[in-house]
Amino acid sequence: DGCSLISGATANTFRVTNAQVGQFVVGAVTASNSLGVRTSWSPSTAQVTAAPVNTVVPSVSGSAYVGRTVTALSGTWTGTPDPAFSYKWYSCTSAVASAPATVPATCLVIAGATASTYAVASSQAGKYLVVVVNAVNGAIAAPGVQKISASSARVLIEPTNSSAARISSSRSAGASPIVGSLLTAVQGTWSGSPTLTYAYQWFTCTSAVASSVSTKPDQCSSISGANSSTYTVTDDTVDSFITV
Repeated sequence: DGCSLISGATANTFRVTNAQVGQFVVGAVTASNSLGVRTSWSPSTAQVTAAPVNTVVPSVSGSAYVGRTVTALSGTWTGTPDPAFSYKWYSCTSAVASAPATVPATCLVIAGATASTYAVASSQAGKYLVVVVNAVNGAIAAPGVQKISASSARVLIEPTNSSAARISSSRSAGASPIVGSLLTAVQGTWSGSPTLTYAYQWFTCTSAVASSVSTKPDQCSSISGANSSTYTVTDDTVDSFITV
């Protein structure tokens, strides 16, 4: 019970096909002479396995920014039993446009980066990330079947502010601005890659803004057209506080 005849398999050898994957193979030997016919059944083989086969290549998912985490998508695989995956991340000096057969010479392994995710280190700024996926199962031992992803986009550094913006005035230090005063936005200290560009917007506020904030204070309204690095105080802003 549980066994089905393999059509045409009547020789003393049998080459396993995909049709037997996941099953067990049994041989039956039949001997006959003038006195009768007898059949002996062998024990079965181990379950027939199939090595991993990749049908959709791995890829790198997520924003390749310093400090963020990217994820290896293993791709689509077949195999019996189901493949298990391991990962290795590489840093490349140039983009890898399509999944190559071997790791390009422009790529170096990232020490210790063997999980399915990778937290992008600052040392990767300006580089490209590639992940190598190895698939193993009962049909093939480690390192198994290797597939290489195309690279991520170039690793960038999001703008980071380490010294807050401030306002300088054409009046002497400590003096309140008056109508006609020229105010200048001092942008502070920033880092980022590629090279940062800066935009400005000036605001009037009904109360003071005591310290640097990352979102517009509720008590502030934008000044129409005031979007350069300098602003000349007008009559409209008398009795207000100005920020940029």
